[in-house]
Amino acid sequence: MPSASRSVSSHLSSRTTSAVARRLAAEARHAAAILQLEEEKLRVEQEKEARLLKLRVEAQNRALAAELAAIDSSSSHSSSNKSVNSWVHRLPANPPAMENPASTRPPIPKAVGPIVDLNPNAGVPSPSLVIPITRSSHADVPAATQSPVPESQGYIPPIPPTLPSSSRHCHADIKDLAQAIISIGQKPKVCDLPLFSGKATDWLLFKQTYLHTRKSFSSFENLARIRTALRGESAQAVSALAFTSSDPDELLQALEDRFARPEFIVLEELTAVRALPKLQSDYKDLNLIACRVQNLVAILKQLNSSEYLYSPELYNTLLGKLTPLLRSLWIRYAAEHSSGYTKLEMLANFLRVEARNHTQFGLHLQIPSDHIVKHRRVDFCNTTRTSFNSGVCGFCSGKHNLADCTKFKNISPSERIVFVKNSKICFYCLGDVRHYWRKCKSQRCVIDGCQYFHHKLLHGTDMPKSETSTSHQKVCNTNTSNLQTPFEKPLPSVPENTSSYSCSHEQQQQKVFLKVLPVTISGPLGEIETLALLDDGSTATFIDADVASRLGLRGPEGHIQVQGVGGMIRQDKTFYVDFKIKGKYTQETYSIENARTIKNLNLSKQAVPFCDISKYPHLANIAHEVAFDEGTPTVLIGAGDWHLTITREIKAGTCNQPVATRTLLAEDIIKAERHVVQDSQRQSFPEELEALRKSMPIEKRSRIWKFSPYLDAEGIIRLRGRIDTADVPVSTKRPILLDGRHRAARLLLAHYHRKAAHAHPRLVINEIRQRYWILHLRATIRSIVLRCAWCVLNKSKPLSPPIGDLPPERMAHHRRPFTFVGLDYMGPVLVTVGRRHEKRWIALFTCLTVRAIHLEIVASLSTDSALMALKRFVARRGTPTKIFSDNGTAFIGANNILKAMAEAGANSGITWSFQPPAAPHMSGVWERLVRG
Repeated sequence: MPSASRSVSSHLSSRTTSAVARRLAAEARHAAAILQLEEEKLRVEQEKEARLLKLRVEAQNRALAAELAAIDSSSSHSSSNKSVNSWVHRLPANPPAMENPASTRPPIPKAVGPIVDLNPNAGVPSPSLVIPITRSSHADVPAATQSPVPESQGYIPPIPPTLPSSSRHCHADIKDLAQAIISIGQKPKVCDLPLFSGKATDWLLFKQTYLHTRKSFSSFENLARIRTALRGESAQAVSALAFTSSDPDELLQALEDRFARPEFIVLEELTAVRALPKLQSDYKDLNLIACRVQNLVAILKQLNSSEYLYSPELYNTLLGKLTPLLRSLWIRYAAEHSSGYTKLEMLANFLRVEARNHTQFGLHLQIPSDHIVKHRRVDFCNTTRTSFNSGVCGFCSGKHNLADCTKFKNISPSERIVFVKNSKICFYCLGDVRHYWRKCKSQRCVIDGCQYFHHKLLHGTDMPKSETSTSHQKVCNTNTSNLQTPFEKPLPSVPENTSSYSCSHEQQQQKVFLKVLPVTISGPLGEIETLALLDDGSTATFIDADVASRLGLRGPEGHIQVQGVGGMIRQDKTFYVDFKIKGKYTQETYSIENARTIKNLNLSKQAVPFCDISKYPHLANIAHEVAFDEGTPTVLIGAGDWHLTITREIKAGTCNQPVATRTLLAEDIIKAERHVVQDSQRQSFPEELEALRKSMPIEKRSRIWKFSPYLDAEGIIRLRGRIDTADVPVSTKRPILLDGRHRAARLLLAHYHRKAAHAHPRLVINEIRQRYWILHLRATIRSIVLRCAWCVLNKSKPLSPPIGDLPPERMAHHRRPFTFVGLDYMGPVLVTVGRRHEKRWIALFTCLTVRAIHLEIVASLSTDSALMALKRFVARRGTPTKIFSDNGTAFIGANNILKAMAEAGANSGITWSFQPPAAPHMSGVWERLVRG
């Protein structure tokens, strides 16, 4: 039995050793496979050959350790087989039943795996190692569950459990090898290049970043990195070379030849240094100045522009920005470190040291964040969307498109064109969607080779031309007999003779501009921007009936007779309406009364292109004010409103050049206002204005950086908002930026304050922000209100006089209650006596010392009733020393009644004191007790 137990233990240890060896062999195969994949992956990267060679050597060393472990395992396996055979021969003929018979175990075939070559890359000169590896289809079965099987039946005997020390170390080494191979196979993190759009100031950063990181990538990867970083002008400059060149250095050299402009970079840095703020006593900008000077010195050295380091003008400019104390320290520092360096280099080092010392040991006065209360403003806005019903026909109102309308097809092509033009429908698609015909994606007409831009239903006639026909209208004999006037405004009692002459004609060689200008008309329903014709030959003012209807203009009705060229007479109905009008570039609004409404005013279209006006020298500075897009005037202003049509200034060139006239509607004080605004911005934001003119970004420390400012066509700084889609004037969408501390802004706010009738500052803020955005607006308005004489006088409160002492009766002590009494009546109150209601009054007696109350019912306001109430009070509370009362209706019947009451009181030892007439404030002690 002892020999049998030794054989069993030897057999179990042999199986355990065999499983460990198989695990090591599997890990070796896995490591070899990973190595083969990584070699194939890294073969194209020549820079990693050295690392691969090192990995191969390490893998072969570890494979050798695995082979040695396998050899040790096989030797142990052969010895264990001998023990098993001897144990089997010694077993009895009928062995006892086993718990896990061998017949239930699946057979484990004995096989030898293929030979794995750990050096598949034969082209690389490196030593290789061939490892025979045993494989088993049941290698994953735990050793504890397997039973010994004789070798003669094809089973592999188990390996003894005792492993050599080299095998245990090999198991850990293979794990380390696998982790090393995986970590090396991972791609390094790609370092993206900074974006480069062609600016010379960004070239140095782009170039240096590439030069420092190019060795970590292949040529193809560097080309891809450069192509990804290029934007805008730089991408266009090398658009062809970026895809044809295989050398990234060639692409970089092309970019350097095009965008490397050292002189521009130097000038930009010099400009930035000269624009630095002057250092104050708190040294808060010291770090900024030190960093700027250091950057300047580094860039000058990098660009080989060291001549600027000896510039006395730049040196004196930087010294002028320092404080007197800092200049004294600089002189001492320069005297001690004056060898081998230029003045600018020493100044940069000095400022760096001072900035570091100030940061570490200086006094930083900052308000704790706990004491800063930030008010968040929440704005709400409603978004509306207008949609058009494209399924309804505009001709017959049927549920189909216009192109499918049978009634529309039955009319002539000329009538179709007139309808499409009047309905403002697209000539391409005849759709209801309101879009411009040039942007329509429908195809052009191709009937019989037609090349016109119109729908096929409009084919067969010429396209309508612009209205340039001659019109000569005479309006006279206004009949106002049939009036239906539910309005408060009467018509003139005498007949009017109104004439209107408006003439326009077409010339083939010369373009004629009439006196047309853009205006804004306002009525009860809102405002409309349109064109107005100034006609000195008309004695009345006319407005198109459609425009008047849209504005909600209503007035008395009348009839008008229109006579045109050739004796054509037309009777038409008109209304006399009132509206307000103002020019596009003015702020003053004017009222027009008794304007006539006419259907289809039929004035000629006119356009004043900016390109046509700006080429004339005498109109170049006002071209943006007189130019407008093509449109039809809907208002004709006649001589009846002469103050709007009269010419106040003329700008003329030669005889064949256009003439500009100034009226109240065209241009009044807009130039003066523009000049004041420009001067204010030039004084308040000089650095920002210069940066915007050069198309450079504004520094973040600027007061207007967060407003996204920009320069308009007039050179005025405006801010960008988020309400560009709102239906409000452009001046409200893009207001003008002003500084509230400037005198011009304060005068403007004072004007709006007076215009608002000294109302609340919120009203002034609402009015001023229709055109301007002023910094420190609320604080500036408060200061203006505090200095406004009218507001100070009308909103001041009178000084209350000091309150006098209380009377001695109120302060009496050690007296019985009701010694000093106040008396007053309250009522009347209704009481029921039998079946009738009678009036009664209540006499209120109050103690002036302890404020006790005694009530007595009084039958009437007579003296007898008052005396009876007084007697009942005396019987109940005792005789008072002094009674106070007012001169109410209960006590002022006549002088004799007062005297009688006084005498009665005197006889009883009572002193009666009456308050002055109409002085209820002197009897507040008892008036306070009498409530409704």
